[in-house]
Amino acid sequence: MKKALTLGIALLMLVVVTACGSSSNDTVWKDYIKDYTAVVDKYIAAVEKQKANPTDTAVLSEFTDIMTEMTAFTDETRLEEVRKSIGNDKAKMEQFTSELEAQAKRVTDSMAELQY
Repeated sequence: MKKALTLGIALLMLVVVTACGSSSNDTVWKDYIKDYTAVVDKYIAAVEKQKANPTDTAVLSEFTDIMTEMTAFTDETRLEEVRKSIGNDKAKMEQFTSELEAQAKRVTDSMAELQY
């Protein structure tokens, strides 16, 4: 389940980064990052719970809820808003991509902690 969640998050990030790229409202893409970071925070908290008590099956329900929240980040309407807010601004795209990559690293690092 945890590996599937990590793979799902990685694939989500790939979709987001490749979908964005084509007006300049910084709030839209920054809010996207802020919201995404909040979900990653929830994921890491669930991983920490799992690590602290591997027999706690309630954590599986949390992982399921988190995956449901993650689907909001692939919503085409929201992605289009992000695309428009970034436009052709390479610096914004680099910052956006960097922020997403940082969150992916946090997820990957948290998964590595479970390998005990």
